[in-house]
Amino acid sequence: MITSMFLAFLGLAMAVALVDPRRGWLLALVVGVLQDPVRKMTPGHSPMFILAIAAVYGVVVFGALAKLRDAAARFRTEYRDLYRLFIIFFWFLVLAALNGLVTFGLTNWKAPALALFVYLLPLPAILLGYLLTRNDRDITRLLTFYAAITSVALIAVPLEFWNENLPFLGTVGMAQDWIRHLPGVQVRLLSGTFRGPDIMAWHAAMLCMIGLTMIVRKGFPRGWLWMGVSSWGFLCCLMSGRRKMLYMIAVFAAVFLIRFLRRFSIAQVSALAGTALSLWLIVDQMAGGKKSAIYTRSAGTSQGEILKRLEGGLLGTFRQAGLTGLGLGAATQGTRHLVKPGTVGTWQEGGAGKLAVELGFPALIFLLFFGVIAARRMWRIAHAPRLDPPAAVLPLALLALIAANFASFLVSHQPFSDPYLVLMNAYLIGALFATQSMNEPLQRPEPVPAVAQPQLAGVAPQPLGVR
Repeated sequence: MITSMFLAFLGLAMAVALVDPRRGWLLALVVGVLQDPVRKMTPGHSPMFILAIAAVYGVVVFGALAKLRDAAARFRTEYRDLYRLFIIFFWFLVLAALNGLVTFGLTNWKAPALALFVYLLPLPAILLGYLLTRNDRDITRLLTFYAAITSVALIAVPLEFWNENLPFLGTVGMAQDWIRHLPGVQVRLLSGTFRGPDIMAWHAAMLCMIGLTMIVRKGFPRGWLWMGVSSWGFLCCLMSGRRKMLYMIAVFAAVFLIRFLRRFSIAQVSALAGTALSLWLIVDQMAGGKKSAIYTRSAGTSQGEILKRLEGGLLGTFRQAGLTGLGLGAATQGTRHLVKPGTVGTWQEGGAGKLAVELGFPALIFLLFFGVIAARRMWRIAHAPRLDPPAAVLPLALLALIAANFASFLVSHQPFSDPYLVLMNAYLIGALFATQSMNEPLQRPEPVPAVAQPQLAGVAPQPLGVR
């Protein structure tokens, strides 16, 4: 019954997406939230459910194909340097796919083919964000809609914490709890309605960061509701047991909030102070609970561990796989289901290690150069002066969200095999590039001087056009 209702809604979302890309994209986000709990309640827990959001996304792209072509032409004109660098990187991907064929053999061609598809999947989403972002309202509507559906979905997290026996709770495919063993600590990882704790923690962290964005944008007391939203996301992220997602919030704050330290109004400072107090109370209450204290104890880490996780096994990968790597498919999630057992399987958890083993050293160096150029361009867009101070919040928040997700990818690339995470990040990148025109200082037209009319003696002047 539940599965049939979901499939009916999926069909409706695809029909809407075909004629209205904007609403279709919003419905794709709803499908992405629903697909995991429906998968848990469907016998067999088919992994195909993870592609439901990709199906709606594909229809959105098909329905907006003509407009996306125009958007691609505008993007190519506006960001010609990035376009040329991507063309070069595309050929690196092709070479890496051929390397994967050599490594795994022609009979296992599906592994590098799937990996190549995963690498190219976000490109239309970038153009979609670039196309559908016309003004600040488009960004706030998207963030508000995402926050609304995610806030509701996260209600399942405390239900799982309280051991409610509901079929849509817990990690998909696991009949028992997922326990993570740390030195002196055993942490029960929570997933809520999402398929795993990493995915749930990502959504909770995104909710917290979006809440902080809207707090700075609205201030106090207008932003009181967003103070609660940010605190709710932080609480669920803490309860996930995945501390790496907590550090996403720290990276976001470093990029976003520090920029405004000297420009905060009293209303913004009041809202942030209230939010900080709320987050402190959450940590304090959980630390004092007999059952919840384990989550605050496991959230800490050392500087050495952070640096090791950011390195992502890069040096070990080169020692094992050489400078050319093993080719596409070596570390892409899902490829092991398409080949013979034991053919594909690597130990790399960090994003740098994944890129090294699949692309090789030359492509990784070029990708680093490409990334620096793109990051500098995004930095300039986000920091461009605006006459309207509140309008400067959203581009910088988009930059901070992208930076936080990139840091999370470096620590662990596995969550970013989820199409929802990949497509959402790609859309935000496109939205940031679309703010280029919105970031330029507003130019007020200069008044046109009045032209003096000749006046004859004894004749009163008449309006122009009147005889």
